Amino acid sequence: MFIVTESVFSMDGDMADLGRLAGLKDTHQAVLYVDEAHSVGLRGLQGMGLAEEQGVLDRIDLLIGTFGKAYGGQGAFVICSQVLRDYLLNTARSFIFTTGLPPIALAWLLFVLKRIPAMEQQRRHVQKLSDRLREALASQGLKTGGSTNIVPVMIGDAERAVKIAENLREHGFWINAVRPPTVPAGTARLRLSITAAMKQEDIAPLPGLIAKTLF
Repeated sequence: MFIVTESVFSMDGDMADLGRLAGLKDTHQAVLYVDEAHSVGLRGLQGMGLAEEQGVLDRIDLLIGTFGKAYGGQGAFVICSQVLRDYLLNTARSFIFTTGLPPIALAWLLFVLKRIPAMEQQRRHVQKLSDRLREALASQGLKTGGSTNIVPVMIGDAERAVKIAENLREHGFWINAVRPPTVPAGTARLRLSITAAMKQEDIAPLPGLIAKTLF
């Protein structure tokens, strides 16, 4: 049996209870597979992801992450036991037929990996901005969710979501509408993502612009 989950869910910005899933893994003698793509660099004291933050790193069998988001590079990684590593090296077609990363890409990742653990201030900044944005959206009567740097704004109708996104781009915000089949029918949304390079004044106009177009 395999238990497969994201740690931070990419469309809702909410988080998995990895401790509970690890408990289910132990109860059912399962393999726990966690995709940390949206949390490495951003969660945990040293930026190692939600598994670090929730204290369950040693209870995850397959921990997957990407270098293409917070790390600003390319490629991905898997952390697992030696047995699983050897199995993947010899049987995973997508790995067998993949060429190596360019040396410059590897050099960048080595540079970033040494600095991510010390970027706690930037992680706190991202969380603070995300919290403020959610509060501002709610004050405008907009429905949002989650608790991470991924901030969804629920629109519902796909066509309206597209029009709102187009209007926001005209005002200088690069935002796309997320529509079915990426999300369930009737739950089209705007997906806002906060980064450490942003400031409060950068995102302050967003809630008002969205509300003006929606209502």
